[in-house]
Amino acid sequence: MLTNDESVTSEAIELSRELFGNEKVWDMPVRMSSEDFSFFSVKYPSVLFRLGITPPGTISQRLHTASFDIDEKAMAAGISNMMWLTLRMLNNINPKEK
Repeated sequence: MLTNDESVTSEAIELSRELFGNEKVWDMPVRMSSEDFSFFSVKYPSVLFRLGITPPGTISQRLHTASFDIDEKAMAAGISNMMWLTLRMLNNINPKEK
């Protein structure tokens, strides 16, 4: 079962809002999904977030289909967010706590 660590999730939301603004980052309802990442989240405090990939003004796309076409700007935003979270969270780690 995938479990988002509450403190890591809160920090990731706050930092993502710093990067993109409040209107671009929001909570989603809990849902049942299958994700291999869940094995990692059992052992380490983790957060799994979703990235909007459908271009504005288009109908939501189905993943893992032949017609899937990602908005390439979303890929850049996702990479930017992952780097931002990594650098900011690593900066906040206190080595004496480990």
